[in-house]
Amino acid sequence: MDGLLQLLKRSGRFLLLLLVVYGAVTAVAFFVQERLLFFPQPVSSSSPGAEDGPLPESHSLEEVTIPVGEGVTLHGWFLQASGGPQGPLVIYFGGNAEEVSWQIPVFSRLEDHHVLLVNYRGYGRSEGRPGEEALLNDSLTLYDWALLRPEVDPRGVVAMGRSLGTGVAVHLAAHRPLAGVILVSPYDSMVSVARTHYWFLPIDTLIRHRFHSDRLAPSVETPALFLTAENDRVVRQNLSWRLSTLWEGPVIWKSLANRDHNSLLAYEEDWTPIYEFLEELGSPYAAEVVN
Repeated sequence: MDGLLQLLKRSGRFLLLLLVVYGAVTAVAFFVQERLLFFPQPVSSSSPGAEDGPLPESHSLEEVTIPVGEGVTLHGWFLQASGGPQGPLVIYFGGNAEEVSWQIPVFSRLEDHHVLLVNYRGYGRSEGRPGEEALLNDSLTLYDWALLRPEVDPRGVVAMGRSLGTGVAVHLAAHRPLAGVILVSPYDSMVSVARTHYWFLPIDTLIRHRFHSDRLAPSVETPALFLTAENDRVVRQNLSWRLSTLWEGPVIWKSLANRDHNSLLAYEEDWTPIYEFLEELGSPYAAEVVN
């Protein structure tokens, strides 16, 4: 009997230790979750496109600063196509560790499209701190700012998001008229993404930045391109697929073989579905601007 009591005491102490450790891990995860989600990158002279470099004759590059309220100004670039008096626009929202000037040379291939690339709060030369509410609200401000540009055809605005940025693009699509949405490695919610990596934590309670695209998708009638990587281990394809099944508007699904989360869009051929999607947009899908 004494041996059994000793065993129960030791088991109780072990369980108590496990609970203490688990509680400590949970507390740390709660307080450092911004560091796990947002990885602000600076603009460096070595970053592709960080300085005005050679661009094709089809585009010119303008550095822009856009006030978004709360005394915060965002910094980015307006890549202007040299077509007619007005043209379609792509607004790009990057990944969680992306400084958007890296994408300037790539987007300059879109000969007929203007492109707006603006860094999130705290990224590049943008002021402030990143967070879900801030990023979502800022997307609306960027859209409204872009529509004041005389070069932009308001019927041809396309939102493009990558990874983290897909949640921002979906929010914009739910609150502003768009001609199309391009979602690269999209997720249904950040809660779902966190569950796949931190299944042992009470994610539903912990997560502050939830990015619930799944709650917005059923109300979005905008045509969408879902571009995913077959070997994506950061945003699993099942999460992207679930979001596509909830989407109210027309959906084009493209899964690229031999690509993972970071290598997707690293090759010229990966952009072919994007070029084709943009080409297919236009009068049949053009959004009516709501005043």
